[in-house]
Amino acid sequence: MEVSPAPGASYDTHQSRRRAHPEAVAASALVALLAGCGASSSVIGQATATTQVPTAALATATPSPTATTAVVSQTSFACPAAVNGSLTVFSDAETGVTFSYQAAWTEHDCVRTVLADGSESLLIGNLFRVGVAPRKGLTIQQWVDQRTDKNEIVTLTPLTVKHADAAVTVTDAPAPNYTSSRPFDAEPFASTSAIIAGSQQFYQVSTLIAEVNVTDSTASSHDAFVQVIASFDVP
Repeated sequence: MEVSPAPGASYDTHQSRRRAHPEAVAASALVALLAGCGASSSVIGQATATTQVPTAALATATPSPTATTAVVSQTSFACPAAVNGSLTVFSDAETGVTFSYQAAWTEHDCVRTVLADGSESLLIGNLFRVGVAPRKGLTIQQWVDQRTDKNEIVTLTPLTVKHADAAVTVTDAPAPNYTSSRPFDAEPFASTSAIIAGSQQFYQVSTLIAEVNVTDSTASSHDAFVQVIASFDVP
């Protein structure tokens, strides 16, 4: 989807950028799920480690304001991505999502966190997260309404995406009468840049979460990230 930045859209306002160690990357994925982020072969690399979460220690995610869903596994693996000229093409066979980003963004380590309801979260290195959730016949607006509550004001702006049923940019703000005991950053859409609808799944794209290296100024570029979202190809 080649788009102009949506008026009022924010792509990098809720997360500080930092260089994370692999352990912190894995932890970030779980934290992202707890904040409401999410839903075989790969181009390169195979899964390297899978953690089965004991029943007594299951964490929960928040697919709706009242329901919780158990985290069943977390897998660290080489990102299924390959450099093609000036771009890196990411293609995940398990979720069916493909997108591209600048080759200068040289992340290689990914983390997949799977929930009991069939949704999952992909952490792409230090760049951003993609939550994947079953669509169940819902529109984007209906899905957002089911997941959020009175404590956040979510504004959706339509995008044109060539290889998706629908897409929107997302801006989020605390409600004037914010009463939640959790911080605003833990609201389901506080760190969301865009939502893309495929035929069977929603893809919730987070804001950029870190720079790849200290010399890469493009990681903080609004236009560069718009192009990443524009490249999404979903089934």
